[in-house]
Amino acid sequence: MDADEISGNGGAPWSTGLFDCSRDLRSCYLGCFCPCVLFGQNVERLHGRPCFGPCVMHCLLGGCIVWAAYTTLGPAAFWCTPISCYACNYRSELRSKFHLKAEPGGDCPTHFLCHPCALCQEHRELHSRPKLSGLDFYGGGTGENVELTAPSPVGKMESAFSV
Repeated sequence: MDADEISGNGGAPWSTGLFDCSRDLRSCYLGCFCPCVLFGQNVERLHGRPCFGPCVMHCLLGGCIVWAAYTTLGPAAFWCTPISCYACNYRSELRSKFHLKAEPGGDCPTHFLCHPCALCQEHRELHSRPKLSGLDFYGGGTGENVELTAPSPVGKMESAFSV
């Protein structure tokens, strides 16, 4: 890892900006109203396999923190929470996998300042790339027809010895 990668200056730019939510209204609505589902979809797409655990963890952290934030600090405190710390690790993994720049800021500050926008940007980025596996989160299958072929017939075995 060189100095550019450590500082986040090296690498390719993101396919969309942090605040380009209007490019994908579905992810925008999910990010605002049900971020745990969008986060789970992002992790599944990133890892190429179903990941129920991160979605549940995000939901549990969110539920506990919403309660604490609303009772002590008010609604504005919700996004400045451990959810951001939890989610920024996956943003770092995404950046590393696709060699993306750490923009507009580092991974944790981006999630800290606008968690829903960060989730939406990650979702758009993952969907702008080829699938990592046969998973398709919108239709339940790959959407591809798979052709099955029968195995070739096995020849008859004959003994070298005559009886």
